Amino acid sequence: MGIPFLFTGSFLSLRSGPSGGRFRRTGLRLVLGLAACGLFHLFCAVPVTRGAVIEDANRLWWNGDYEGAALRYAEIVRSSRSNVDAALELAALYRSVGDYGAAVRVYQKLLADADGDLQETVDVLLPLGESCYYGHRLDEAEDAFRRALAVEPRNKRVLFGLGRVLFEKEQLNEAESLLQSAAALEPSFPGTCIYLARVCEMRGETKRAIDYYRKAFGTDSQHAELLFPLGRAFMAAGSWEDAFRQYHRLRSMDRKNPLVLSRLEEIRPRLTRSEGEVVPAGKLESFKTVSAKPVPAGMPVLRIGLNTAAGGSAVLMQSFVFITNGPFVLGEASVSEGPAYFEGAPHTEYRIFMNKGKTFVDRNEPEKADPEEVPRIFSIVVRKTDDAGDRAAAVIVRSIEYARGYAWAGIEDRQYRGSLEVRTGAGGLKLINVISLEEYLYSVLPSEMSTGFPEEALKAQAVVARSYALHRKRVIRPHRNDGFDLCDSQHCQVYRGAANEWNRTTTAVENTRGEVLMSGGRFASPLFHANCGGHTQSSKDLAGWSEVSYLTGVLDGPPGTVFPMSPVSLERWLKTRPHTYCGAGPLDPGAEFRWFRLIPADLLGEKLDRLRGIGSIRSITVLSRNPAGYAHGVRVEGTRGEAVIDKEHEIRRLLGLGPLRSNLFWIETKLGENGLPEEFLLYGGGWGHGVGMCQQGAGGMAERGFSYDEILKHYYTNAELQTLDY
Repeated sequence: MGIPFLFTGSFLSLRSGPSGGRFRRTGLRLVLGLAACGLFHLFCAVPVTRGAVIEDANRLWWNGDYEGAALRYAEIVRSSRSNVDAALELAALYRSVGDYGAAVRVYQKLLADADGDLQETVDVLLPLGESCYYGHRLDEAEDAFRRALAVEPRNKRVLFGLGRVLFEKEQLNEAESLLQSAAALEPSFPGTCIYLARVCEMRGETKRAIDYYRKAFGTDSQHAELLFPLGRAFMAAGSWEDAFRQYHRLRSMDRKNPLVLSRLEEIRPRLTRSEGEVVPAGKLESFKTVSAKPVPAGMPVLRIGLNTAAGGSAVLMQSFVFITNGPFVLGEASVSEGPAYFEGAPHTEYRIFMNKGKTFVDRNEPEKADPEEVPRIFSIVVRKTDDAGDRAAAVIVRSIEYARGYAWAGIEDRQYRGSLEVRTGAGGLKLINVISLEEYLYSVLPSEMSTGFPEEALKAQAVVARSYALHRKRVIRPHRNDGFDLCDSQHCQVYRGAANEWNRTTTAVENTRGEVLMSGGRFASPLFHANCGGHTQSSKDLAGWSEVSYLTGVLDGPPGTVFPMSPVSLERWLKTRPHTYCGAGPLDPGAEFRWFRLIPADLLGEKLDRLRGIGSIRSITVLSRNPAGYAHGVRVEGTRGEAVIDKEHEIRRLLGLGPLRSNLFWIETKLGENGLPEEFLLYGGGWGHGVGMCQQGAGGMAERGFSYDEILKHYYTNAELQTLDY
């Protein structure tokens, strides 16, 4: 017997439009028994199959027409005897837009009108419990979770859900036991550790709370929101240096966050060492021995901007310290012979600095001789190494800043081949490494892909990195106004210098020497990313990007892999680890493939209000999704305004204290007693923009026996592999 579904419920209405739509809380009463609102006749005017209707509903939901999708799902619920799947999709739709009250009514109606075992199925009880919990209906949530637990006592989502409910109700002993059981079933999921830490904090067990927060952070080092409570716990324990490190990392991601800056100011008077000692730079104590490589005529030479921020712009310095492994000169830019402005000795630290708009050099020693003035533009050129053999000349630059704006930001010494050009500007010193293309790739390859990947994946990455560098140098020239071809950050390709060269990756570069991808007679721009989460994106599907024939999205899995196309299946896809190339590569992808972020609404609200002026957050809703499942736009409604965010990098930058790994996520909102959000839970997949080659997927393909040219053909349709003559 079918379920009548003759009840009404509120709905979050969408007025669609070409700009992405506009949500508005309305008084709309959606009659799910469609005859009651006169819509059943409309749908039945043209005979359609149940399968066609549900496919249409899925498509409407995917494209952000939530009202239209709800009507379609409801049509099936009313008219079909086999309507449970459609009802579950309808309830998942409500949850996807944060209307947990409507979702609860759907689940309750399913249970009330169901025959047989449906009343005790976890497929209904689990999302019912979650919907009640997020809507702050704790008693109902507890009942649903306990019923689900009786059916599946080892279901980690049920254990996690009930543990959270009991934590809210301050039943801490049972909450801890349930959360520990969930953590044992899925150790890589950080959510259970976060709530276990909260249990410990509520009990005043600060040391245990720190251990749990650290364990959660250990599963995903990009989970920036954990740094705030971890810092708070260290402060409670009186571990001031440890607390300072957490907030210092947050400041590296957002230098104007007043909450972080106030914590740093509170901690500073309690430090017994300098900030440089508390957060030391990565130190190179000696030169790494790397072989000198011949640079044949015709090999391209690149200019790489060093010390750059997330957007690729140079972080100007007032001074820097360097050391060489051979006698050097400060001379005309990039010239190894000719007049010298200054000559220096190997293995001795020198300092370049600005003073009153002029540039000087001296030894970096306590008792220095008078500094010597040098021109505004010059190069540091090592004329020979200090030993025999084929050891490459090199310069170590102290304290290069990297990845400013990212969770992995830091400062470290870096060793460079080639020459180092120094330019003095009004704001400070800019450093440019002048180096041959192949030598540049020796460092880029292990900076962008793990050396433990299979050989064919490394070779594919070498071809991609070479092509990408030449496309940026000769075609789009993004840094032509900066004085260099590429930057050393994620904006172009990560380049960490010669100390990050390794035999396996160097061999992959040499075994593909000169090989590039071409399209239409010029260098292709073969974009790549760490992990696509299961399906790459087409460039045309990202706001502000253009359509490129060889950057077309592909399913990143073997034959038979089924990609989700509905609310229920997408949620399942992102909360599990489906069998794809990038989900089971040569190295455990961990949080690169499936990640979780728990984001406090007040911390996120401060950031968005500061940057977009929206006040406190009322809701966050995905506007639509592209064919790969990635959020195509997000709307944030606040107490003083709203913001529609549709650019890929802006969504990732704005929706967390640190950047999200990707825009492929399922979002859930936990409401407080006042009906306003307390925190947002994001279940996500992949790392990066998702366009072009999925690096982890390339590793998975190579592990299955695919060659590097087959890997390239899979990710870059309509691009040709060619070899340059040098």
